Amino acid sequence: RLDSRVWNRTRSPEWFRWKYADNPYTDHTPVFVADYDGEIVGARPFLAMPLRIGDRSVMAFQPADTMVDPDHRRSGVFRRMTAHALSTYRNGEPALFFNFPNQHARPGYLDLGWRVVAPEVTYYRIETPSTVRSDGGLKQRTAGALQPMLRGYYAARRSLSTPPDDRPVQQVDGVPIERLAVLHSRRQPPTIHADRTEQFLRWRLASPVWERRTYLVGEQSTDDEPVAALVARSRTTDDGLRLTQVVDVAPLCGGQRWREALWSGLSTVIESHPAAALFAVSDGAIPHSVLAAFGFLPDDSLPLSRLTTFDSMLVTRPNGDPDDADAWEIAGRTVDDPDNWCVTFAERDTS
Repeated sequence: RLDSRVWNRTRSPEWFRWKYADNPYTDHTPVFVADYDGEIVGARPFLAMPLRIGDRSVMAFQPADTMVDPDHRRSGVFRRMTAHALSTYRNGEPALFFNFPNQHARPGYLDLGWRVVAPEVTYYRIETPSTVRSDGGLKQRTAGALQPMLRGYYAARRSLSTPPDDRPVQQVDGVPIERLAVLHSRRQPPTIHADRTEQFLRWRLASPVWERRTYLVGEQSTDDEPVAALVARSRTTDDGLRLTQVVDVAPLCGGQRWREALWSGLSTVIESHPAAALFAVSDGAIPHSVLAAFGFLPDDSLPLSRLTTFDSMLVTRPNGDPDDADAWEIAGRTVDDPDNWCVTFAERDTS
């Protein structure tokens, strides 16, 4: 009830169990609540998530789905819940906190010791602008005028790009967890990212609100193991928008063969989702040159920056004294340095 009132969405008990109760990285459900006269008026959930930092895997907690009843806002509920959580976890896990608050919630985190790392950027490819509504991040009336321009833009981008030689793309319904984990283990980026073990992937890519399909991209003429994989997920929002996201890429880094494989995989993702009104890719998942070839545009610059209603940032805080300069370095990485992070939708608080 509180989630529906605050976020104007429909979420099931199954969704809550998946996201919080069935999280394999805690022995409890990390949700703090505030009540008033016996009624819950605030909730402060956390996602437990292992992060790979250098050669280490450390536990991080991500504040997510923050809820304060509209009738009890501006009374310190958010601050007291968050401060209580920090106090509770101070002498144990996690090693750090990170999340993606918008412009309204961000000042509260900064007051409690979080630091801004970088903007949360999403790349979009709009197929049918007239169907894109506010929950897709774009204003419908203005986006509708983009359709003729976008068709020409996509055609121009494809004509200007030089596609690589065809690579075989195998489509698999769902997510082949073991194969994906093997691909991730072959090459780890030096940046901070979720530790994509089988356990992590099995939990994180199991949200009940999405349908998933995996694209395994091989060599040009061999039956060897895939060079790369893309995991696409789709759902229809409460407003009828058909949204498809590339939720993860394996591995997260590579050379020319990897970029060419992602080109072939992304092309197949788009072709195999003809009903999608909107495609989305989190910055950091796919090289910008590949995204540009298919007309994906970032929401932090023109023209999409004129349409977006969101202003979210990656922020982080060590689990310790934020005034201690040494606390901001973990496993040789400065955790508030934007060059030290790589996040996809798998790291971001998405359903």
